[in-house]
Amino acid sequence: MAEKYDDLARSILENVGGAENVASVAHCITRVRFKLKDESRANTAKIEALKGVIQVIQANGQYQVVVGNIVEDVYDAVLEAGNFSSGASADDEPQGEKTVASVIIDLISGIFQPILGPLAAAGIMKGLLALITYFVPDFANDGLYTLLYTVADGFFYFLPVALAFSAARKFRMNEFTGVAIGVALLYPTMVALTSGEATSAWPARSRGTPPPSGSPSSCPCPAT
Repeated sequence: MAEKYDDLARSILENVGGAENVASVAHCITRVRFKLKDESRANTAKIEALKGVIQVIQANGQYQVVVGNIVEDVYDAVLEAGNFSSGASADDEPQGEKTVASVIIDLISGIFQPILGPLAAAGIMKGLLALITYFVPDFANDGLYTLLYTVADGFFYFLPVALAFSAARKFRMNEFTGVAIGVALLYPTMVALTSGEATSAWPARSRGTPPPSGSPSSCPCPAT
């Protein structure tokens, strides 16, 4: 399917200054997000005139090409045309001046953007199930409800693993090291420690410090 957008991808790359001007490339739900080494080399007018491009947005150090629901196909075509690796930098990024706010926004969007689709789908599914059981309470005892709820809630339960993987990619470390951290946070003993069920155990009060409260699956911060 991505082959259909090869010409568009090549035209976009040509008008952002060529592959050599791209520091990194990623995508969100509707936009292909470039970090360019020199944004003055990009021809915004020509890119916006391309068939399939809705508009171009320049914000927070990113050159964002809005293409709508074809974003994944266009993104794959851009990766192939520029010989980039998925979610990784094509080269070292330039060290320009950045505000604290732009760094924080870039960090949060870079970590959460890859999982927005499944996260939104799981949330919508849980919302629909809640709505159905409100009007049809007996559905909560049905096997289909249990199956669908498990699928939807399962993503939220294992969210630390997905976030750890995404954060590891953002921080340019080994992704499976991140997965190991996320899995460790969901290990039953760790869950028991953080929920206060095993606070007398030696690891729970190492050097007299009590463990953090709350389930790791309910907060994205520990894994990140």
